[in-house]
Amino acid sequence: MTCSDSARPATVDCTRYIQHDSVVAHLCAGVVRIQSARCAELSEVAFLQSVIEHVGLTKDKRAEWLYGSAAQFMIKSTGSDKRYMRGGLWQEPLQLAPALAAIGALAAKEPIRSYVEVGVFSAWTCVLVSAYLRRFAVDDSIDATRAATFRAAAVDIDSTHIARETHTLMRELNVSFVPRKSLSAWLGGGTRRERRVGLCFIDGDHSYDGVRNDYEEMAPDCRSMLFHDIQDTTTLLIQRQGGGGGVPSFWRQLTRSIRPARLASFTSQHSTAAKQFGIGLVTHGKGGTAEPDDADAFDAWGRGLVAWTSFCALEPALCRETECRFSRRCHRAWIKSPNRGTFFTDNETWYSKGRPLTYGVAP
Repeated sequence: MTCSDSARPATVDCTRYIQHDSVVAHLCAGVVRIQSARCAELSEVAFLQSVIEHVGLTKDKRAEWLYGSAAQFMIKSTGSDKRYMRGGLWQEPLQLAPALAAIGALAAKEPIRSYVEVGVFSAWTCVLVSAYLRRFAVDDSIDATRAATFRAAAVDIDSTHIARETHTLMRELNVSFVPRKSLSAWLGGGTRRERRVGLCFIDGDHSYDGVRNDYEEMAPDCRSMLFHDIQDTTTLLIQRQGGGGGVPSFWRQLTRSIRPARLASFTSQHSTAAKQFGIGLVTHGKGGTAEPDDADAFDAWGRGLVAWTSFCALEPALCRETECRFSRRCHRAWIKSPNRGTFFTDNETWYSKGRPLTYGVAP
């Protein structure tokens, strides 16, 4: 059971979405391209990037600041919400494309028959990843027209941001919406080995405690895991101090407790304004799960403000930059500096209203 050019899942019919002028037609077209692609194309980053760009990115008023030149691929906003919409991929194509290729390399060796994504928003990423994984779950010894036994769960607090047409497309790919509180029931009973999920994608609560809780709960049930926003500037700003540094802080902690051979990160981007998004991949360890190799090193990081302090001890310049954004005096000095690239390395301490800014202490 692996990717096969002769045995492919039946392609979905996009007619209904086109007839109703639905934005989901973009997503459906991307799914069809994946379902119709040759196996060799599914390992090509350039092909996958093209699919992502044609599917379209989530409309966001930050535009070029967030996406850089890829902002041209944002889907046009519809309805009353002018900032967000129930469609588009909230992703950087230069990150998601190689991440998919890496997942495909794993699935080619060992089929990934189940997928769980926590924090799906519009569920477009979940649909696209599911369509991709199904190409590696075709059992031509059973039925050349369907993906054998593949199932996926789009997990979130509620389905407010998932359009009705997206739900329809999800059902065609055997993707179910699962409320966060019902995830354990979806995984089912039996031993953890019997209920183990091939791939999990964590993109829910972006606070340090939130992503750590998701990881600790799901890692024993997941063979491999993806994490979103491992370098995201906005996440770091919002989750600084008591938020523990959010996903970037957690990823830094996790990578110190897992062997490098099990890790991969995808951080290329179009934006030149600040670090955006970032995807991290953890493959299975000796126990067959995404759990850390060194549990003691993982636990030693602490939580909340302690986690932020631990992160800043390893990334002092980045923490100085984060704190600087909350000090008008410091931020003005940075903007006017002729050496912005080294400003936070050269200036160990600066002052706001006569008080020094230090790690873990709000200005």
